[in-house]
Amino acid sequence: MALSLTVASQAALSAPPMPPALSDLSARIQASLELPGTRVQMLDLEGQSVYLAGGGRYAFTGPAWDLWHGVELQDVAQASALAGRLDRDRLPLDAVDLGALPLNTDVLAEDSLWVFVDPLYPAGLEVLAELRDTGTPAQVVLLPVGGPESLDLARRLRCAP
Repeated sequence: MALSLTVASQAALSAPPMPPALSDLSARIQASLELPGTRVQMLDLEGQSVYLAGGGRYAFTGPAWDLWHGVELQDVAQASALAGRLDRDRLPLDAVDLGALPLNTDVLAEDSLWVFVDPLYPAGLEVLAELRDTGTPAQVVLLPVGGPESLDLARRLRCAP
């Protein structure tokens, strides 16, 4: 029995050429932002927006929308500004449904400030301390994005099993 060994040429192993829509991926990155909760990176490449998924295997071009705000994303600066806020007039959310904890108030008032905070994130805890010290009424929604320790603390704060 004879074994045959085939040696592939470098050309046979190289990746196929990039499609025209992605030919600018080698352009200089002007700005980038990981879109919240997606593991998708938005890149501004010299006037073009490109979206890279997770480990960078998949790339997307074309329009993208922030459905929470109902707007098309134009650039990283706009996406960053939108990512940092929540339009409560557009999204019918209820603080009670989100499990909010009232701060400096006895009731869950709809007109009070809403604060989303990871219970272990130092900057979030500083905001809560400032709100407490100024007496600002707020609804605190625990958002344990920092891993198992944050989730455990959030459960204990909510007296959940």
